[in-house]
Amino acid sequence: QNNDMFKESVGKWHTDMPDAFINPDAYNYLNFYIILEKPFENTAGIDVMPFDALEQRLPLLHNVSHGKAGMGLVEDIDVFGENKTIVFNVNEDQIYMTGQRIAPELTCTPEIYRGDLLLLRNDLWHRTQPHTKFPSWRVSLSLRVSPDGGVNHYDFWHGGLSKFAWYYSMSTDKLFAAISAQTKGTQNLCTSTLGLSSAICSNLSDSSIQQLFRARIVLSYWYRRILFPVV
Repeated sequence: QNNDMFKESVGKWHTDMPDAFINPDAYNYLNFYIILEKPFENTAGIDVMPFDALEQRLPLLHNVSHGKAGMGLVEDIDVFGENKTIVFNVNEDQIYMTGQRIAPELTCTPEIYRGDLLLLRNDLWHRTQPHTKFPSWRVSLSLRVSPDGGVNHYDFWHGGLSKFAWYYSMSTDKLFAAISAQTKGTQNLCTSTLGLSSAICSNLSDSSIQQLFRARIVLSYWYRRILFPVV
């Protein structure tokens, strides 16, 4: 890419999605982010917002995002003639507003280069560092670790239209396979994620459980789509 396209460009502050949809325990979810290749130490890295600084300077942002992933924010939005920072929780379609901006002293940028490891909790606010040198790019490997215990019924099926639009847009076969692997088997998925009793699940074939899973994804999406037609 040419340098002009990237000069001073910057990523948007966020916590990772769609991990939050399937693994809502962001506090105990870790991302081992390994830099495989990167031309310079001080460009194309990752800016982060430490929670201790957030708690002192932006308590609203700290309180609504601590322990949660699937968050994003946009600065300088005109709301009735005033510039606001809009914070949104995509997992639950909740929106918050504050008059404060993200000041530089709230953030830090670790100097990372090939072979370095950045260990991130999944509720940590981060963005791509501004591209101020050319070339500016990185190749990385992300290894993600979450608590053992599968995907429970409430966490998977609770949430707003944005979450279920993502479910609906995915291949349900791939989503089913991912959840089945995480719950360690289709029978466990049937009880923990679909919320059915062991007696019912033991009488269902794997293909029947998959069909129930697909049907519930579709119905859950359209239920929210009808309730919020303008989203």
